[in-house]
Amino acid sequence: MHDYGIDFAVYDWYWAKENKPMLEHALAAYFQAKNSHLVRFSLLWANHSSTPESLDQFKRMVAYWIKYYFPKKQYYRIDGKPVVFIFSQEQLRERAKAFGMTSAALFKIANEMAKGAGLPGIFFVGSTEATEYWVKDYGPKNGYDAFSAYNYHRGFSGKYLPNKRFSHSFGELDAAYRESWDWILKESPLPYLLPATSGWSKKPWGGSKDPLHDNSVSTPETFREHLLAAKVRLNQYPEKTKRTVVICCWNEFGEGSYIEPTKTWGMRYLEAIKSAFPDN
Repeated sequence: MHDYGIDFAVYDWYWAKENKPMLEHALAAYFQAKNSHLVRFSLLWANHSSTPESLDQFKRMVAYWIKYYFPKKQYYRIDGKPVVFIFSQEQLRERAKAFGMTSAALFKIANEMAKGAGLPGIFFVGSTEATEYWVKDYGPKNGYDAFSAYNYHRGFSGKYLPNKRFSHSFGELDAAYRESWDWILKESPLPYLLPATSGWSKKPWGGSKDPLHDNSVSTPETFREHLLAAKVRLNQYPEKTKRTVVICCWNEFGEGSYIEPTKTWGMRYLEAIKSAFPDN
């Protein structure tokens, strides 16, 4: 990763009802790697589940972060704060509501816990589509420090259009990202860590509801063009983007989104990153 310009990796991370992490094997392997110091790491809290079910469960999870992850030198930080990506703003809002809390209240508690451990706080990044409610209203009012996204399937420019179809090619998917980037960069009051994609195809997992959406696959060449378009936005908005692109994904083979070397493409996706960002 490091040799191809990748600075940090964001690991999907799950918290079980039994108050312990799930599917932590990738992080465990990372910690054992002798050269892990070359690529920093962060967590994407995959909160699209039934947790947290209570305030106590949330606090136990945050305490785990503070004890086992945040002290590590290679943890990715912004403004000195360890960064935690939130998969779903909506899911967290609904889970918090179920036990009489709000996202803002939970983040306040988490930040107080972090400060009690000698940290300056936690930098929470919420996933969002390019819609007015999440970007201009809910997120800024509920304790988020920045926005990004796991992935997009269609683009918006402020108004949520439920009947807008998903992309049917990588060209359409790329256009959807560009539409979303441009609206959020113009309208968001918070920083926006630019999400990028290597494509989409759910065929390995049985296919998307719209089969044509699974044609949204890239080549190393079209992926590079996508990254160059992202780079233009970084140069236009260096402060708002923190000059950061978050690529989905390293090895999400079940959804056709990967840059990990394969028999088909070899190292060409990684080479595309290095070519697009030669100074990184």
